Amino acid sequence: MMILLNASAQWEWTSNLPSEIVSTHEFFLSVKAPVNTGSVRLVSKKLKPRTFETLIKDTGVVEFPDPFSYGNDGSVHGYDNLEVYFEDELVLERQVYIYPSTLSIAGLYDNTGTYVTAAVASSIFYMTVLNNDSTILPNTTLILAPFASNCSSVISAKSTMDILSNSSYIAIHGPDCSESAAVDAVIAGAFEIPMISGTASASKLSNKRAYPYFMRTTPTSTLHAIALLNTVNFFKFKHIIAISTDQFPFSDDFYTLANRLNITIVANIILKTGEMDFSHQLDIISKTGVNVIISNVMDVAGRFDAKVLYEYGIKKGLFNEPYNWFLEFTPMLDFDYYVPKEYSQAVFYSMSSSMYLNMNRTDIAQHITDTWNSFNGDISTIPYVNFDVGPNDIKDFWEKVHNKQIKMRQVHSFQVDCLSTIARALHDILYIKKIPLDGKTLYSAMRNQSFEGLTGKLIFDQNGDTQPPFYINVYNNVFDEYAGEVTWDPVSHIGNLSLSKIINRQYHTNA
Repeated sequence: MMILLNASAQWEWTSNLPSEIVSTHEFFLSVKAPVNTGSVRLVSKKLKPRTFETLIKDTGVVEFPDPFSYGNDGSVHGYDNLEVYFEDELVLERQVYIYPSTLSIAGLYDNTGTYVTAAVASSIFYMTVLNNDSTILPNTTLILAPFASNCSSVISAKSTMDILSNSSYIAIHGPDCSESAAVDAVIAGAFEIPMISGTASASKLSNKRAYPYFMRTTPTSTLHAIALLNTVNFFKFKHIIAISTDQFPFSDDFYTLANRLNITIVANIILKTGEMDFSHQLDIISKTGVNVIISNVMDVAGRFDAKVLYEYGIKKGLFNEPYNWFLEFTPMLDFDYYVPKEYSQAVFYSMSSSMYLNMNRTDIAQHITDTWNSFNGDISTIPYVNFDVGPNDIKDFWEKVHNKQIKMRQVHSFQVDCLSTIARALHDILYIKKIPLDGKTLYSAMRNQSFEGLTGKLIFDQNGDTQPPFYINVYNNVFDEYAGEVTWDPVSHIGNLSLSKIINRQYHTNA
């Protein structure tokens, strides 16, 4: 035994094993031994099987004849200690860092409308942009697996459970709707899996006790309403009607800011979601004589509250002059769909995405557009997407909409920024800090991200919320135009609207 101990210092690696390796790459191992007989064991913490044994050749060379890799699933990562034992004595060791070759993200998507057609398409084809960017994850390919959410708490919760039953998913992108997120985020949080949404804006989702692993790239509905109140104040409107639903009422911050700005809410109309007749509620508006209306009412989960509101509003003449409407971003999408353009009223809406205003961002948008149109509906050829999971309606969805052209403005920047947040966090964990990847570590890294996204500068607060710049657009029968930017003090929420366009309309006010 003394001879072996003295000889142990002469054991050497003869194979050119790098200090870093991609998990699916194959490599060979060989060792030079100071003895020419005996059995040698190679032990690894991550290889499968973890122990390999071979005999020393009479030339003193130890060759492990088969190529090694860290698994076909590609998700193996982190440091591994390769240890060589001779007669149960550790004679040689080497540390190797393993980059995962593939990592899987699950997506919860609404596949029920033309707007979200563009939103989901943007997410799927942005994977090509990410995976071709050698500065983010040069050795790792991200795979996106789409599941149905459809703004249904039941459908979305089932998909979430299907996702969590597969340990290969490291994060969840989505869901699109706040109602679904309020259920899904609780389930994902119990499994310590990060969930990041690009459109779920309900303020209640900021509660970290209830939703510890949830975050979003879209501002909360409260911040949208604050942007609108500051716009109302800019035009010196001092009397308004507020319309919301019992499902998504305005937050306390909305009423606090209205008081600070000396804006009087003459009528606070709270609609019962799911009703099919709002005529008696809207009768209140004409009786007040107030012609400025703020609304956050939207269609969600099969309830067409916005549709009913707009239909009865048209019947009662509330979309003619002198009425002015101020809508949150999502309700604006409903408005544009349900209200004919021959109505000449002004509609202001908040929009926190500046993507289509910045020419540097149009390149990404155009790339996504070109990629989308190049596949001609053959989803089997779309790279970096796993369509073999989830219900068939996802596949049917793509086949039905493959021939639609995506306009650059429809590229959903919030969704794209979700995927960027995940990818950049993985870069920090796997390529900079080189620490073990788990849900808690990933969520922390995602929340610590700060970068220039398609929506502007992204910085997340302690709740996982972000506050990008707000832009006010104006819609009427002849244009849908960017008007200006709203900025405000983060404490008082009192702000200013800087108009970049002269809005060619006489705005009537009874203030």
